[in-house]
Amino acid sequence: MNSSHRTYSEQRTRRSLLTKAGLVAGGVGVTLLHGSERAVAQTVAETMDIAPPPDNQALRLRPSGNVPPSVSVGGAFNLDNTASTGAGAVLYSNQGAGALGRLLVVNQANPDNPQHAVRIQNSGIAHAVSIFHDPAGGAGDATAEALDVVSTNPLDSTLGIRGCEQGRGTVKITHSKPTGADDNAAALSIALIGAGTGCQGIFIGNSTGDQTTGSLIDVRNGGPGNERLVLTADGGLQLPVQGPGAGVVIGSDANLYRSAPSLLATDGGIQANIVQLPPQATLPEAPETGQQARLYVSTGKLVIEWSDNGRVLYTTLSLDSLGPKYMRTTPTPP
Repeated sequence: MNSSHRTYSEQRTRRSLLTKAGLVAGGVGVTLLHGSERAVAQTVAETMDIAPPPDNQALRLRPSGNVPPSVSVGGAFNLDNTASTGAGAVLYSNQGAGALGRLLVVNQANPDNPQHAVRIQNSGIAHAVSIFHDPAGGAGDATAEALDVVSTNPLDSTLGIRGCEQGRGTVKITHSKPTGADDNAAALSIALIGAGTGCQGIFIGNSTGDQTTGSLIDVRNGGPGNERLVLTADGGLQLPVQGPGAGVVIGSDANLYRSAPSLLATDGGIQANIVQLPPQATLPEAPETGQQARLYVSTGKLVIEWSDNGRVLYTTLSLDSLGPKYMRTTPTPP
């Protein structure tokens, strides 16, 4: 029945129930009674159905003084749901496209307030916060995120997460393939915007000097044993996959990979620039017996020099050109 067609008896009953709760109902909704005497707590053992006129709040609470800050018995509004196994508070709406207001609004407007706007504390075994986002049965919207977090504070992180996991990631992202193609999707997407920004894409470290003994980066394509890239705690970069299908590819066609134990290979070629010798450069003395050989360029030839039982031996290889700009003018030893 519409509230405008309530009988006089129904309206009187409604007023009586609200009066028991220290409230008064009138043409402008429901407000608190502010009497001169100290309010006495009242117990209402009946269900109250409050239906104010349009454009008026159903219930307004205006404390006349401080209320306890306790997280169990404090608050201007306190709901103790201990005696019930059901939900403590349910906000529900079936409003469609014409909805103008949000279902829940927490607005702390004073910039000097040092307290959290919202604090959730959970000692149970279930999630502290669970968000299930299912717009239009999964059809989605390009601007409808499950969680939208924005901060204009440049002095601290927008999102701080701490954990003490033993066998899980502090942050775990799981991407489930949707019905359509997801070739352009990413489990983690980082956008660095703003002309002249110096923001780092990914930073690993801390300000305390603590060092981990675990890998700094461990990238797999599948489960354990499918490592593709590992950066150890000591700074070693590992590419576990062998053969020309892995390794390092530079410029889309120059590759470097492990072809056999302790053997590095490439499908292309390797070019190395030989150190140029100034015109008056003095070559080092011939190595002593048992020492390593030396390598240098002279008059268009590559010279390999070594010692064998006190004898200095040479091997020369002709080069395709005259070699470096500055050549040693001393004739090649016999």
